[in-house]
Amino acid sequence: MMTTRSSRMFFSEWASTSLKLMLTMLTAAMLLCAGTRPVMAAVPDAVTGVSVRETSTTTTYGVTVDVTWKIPDGTHPGETFTLRLPPELVALDGSDFLLKDAQGAVVATALITGQDVVFTLTDYASHHVGVHGSAFFMAGLVKSVIPGPLDLTFTVGGRVFTDTVNVGVAPTNDYSDTSTKWMSWIKPGTPGLPADDRLLWAIVGPRIRTTSVMTFVDTPGPGQQINCTSGHMFTGRANIGGVITEPLYVSVDRWKVVFCDGHRMVVEFRPLLSQIGRVPLFLARSALTEKLRVYENKGSVSIGNGTIPVVTQLTMAGGDGTGTSSPPPPPPPPPPPPPPVNPGTSTTSGTSSSPTTSTPSPTTTTTTSIPVSPGTNPATTPPVNPGSPTTIIPPVETGVVPVVHPRQPAAPGQEPWRVDTGIPPDRRIGWGLIGIGFVLMTTCGLGLLVLSRRTM
Repeated sequence: MMTTRSSRMFFSEWASTSLKLMLTMLTAAMLLCAGTRPVMAAVPDAVTGVSVRETSTTTTYGVTVDVTWKIPDGTHPGETFTLRLPPELVALDGSDFLLKDAQGAVVATALITGQDVVFTLTDYASHHVGVHGSAFFMAGLVKSVIPGPLDLTFTVGGRVFTDTVNVGVAPTNDYSDTSTKWMSWIKPGTPGLPADDRLLWAIVGPRIRTTSVMTFVDTPGPGQQINCTSGHMFTGRANIGGVITEPLYVSVDRWKVVFCDGHRMVVEFRPLLSQIGRVPLFLARSALTEKLRVYENKGSVSIGNGTIPVVTQLTMAGGDGTGTSSPPPPPPPPPPPPPPVNPGTSTTSGTSSSPTTSTPSPTTTTTTSIPVSPGTNPATTPPVNPGSPTTIIPPVETGVVPVVHPRQPAAPGQEPWRVDTGIPPDRRIGWGLIGIGFVLMTTCGLGLLVLSRRTM
């Protein structure tokens, strides 16, 4: 009874151990076949400098941030480095821009996400050494910033860069008797707006003096296309610093778009008597057709025979990069020379026969021959000595002449004990047999495990 129980325990433990071992081997093989995917790491110390371009600004204007960077040789495509903005600044979340070399090749891309500006390297780094460059982008001041010196702290990993800018009070100039123009960015993904509309612009006309028609003309510069159905008209009490105060919406029956093709827009506005003394403003949107560093928009406001031209510019972001082309890799080494031919084996390009072995006989002559294989010219067979019995070895299709081993010649009428074709034996690993063995081991292990469980 103890022997049976011990046997059961032995077989149970053996089957369990075998099953675990096979499962471990199978898992390792699957991982080996699947491989591992490299994780792109952050480039250390890529940012070499951060500064603010302006020495002074206002609470409504913001600043331009300049960045210099350099990556070590051997950096891989897809690796990144990140600049963290100070809490006093806010950039246009979701906007992106490109860093190009002098020939237009993209060295890196940049994406603004919250307070982070993430730079991602392209395959340019794989073919160049000494890659470095610069970048810039606009950032506004948060509403809590007060006038006076403002210390800004930028962080990149464990490194810190600081700069100071003097913040002044927003201008309060009254421009109500002339025309002004402004343009600003639209945050990507703003609900209710087309995804391509990224620019918001306005033309502010002079104070309304009569009910005469006022004509607004907008002509965007390169990289922009007007959304012809996005226009709105407003009036305000005054134009203070380019912004109208106490705005009121104007119904669409008082203005109309007389021409628009995406590159030029003409709008006519006919004021009411109740609107005399107020300041008109036409507002619309444009899409971006090309990523540029600076976008320009021109326009004018005409009343009767008088025209007031207006123009504005909006800086987006940009950057550059450069590097020296990497030298091409060295050519591969030449292939090894072929192995020497076995001295006991002769090879020819055609079909030939083996040497003949004869035994002298004074009275009889016996010849044993094997039929020539298809495609072999009998005329090329060497002549047979009429006074000797001969054994003819059939030609081999591989073009290698079989020879009789020199240590034991073949007797007349008998086959040679060994044929040397000159082709090395096939020593490839029998993966099929190994696979069959693995399946058999697995099946046996599972069977023994089930048998042991049932008998316990």
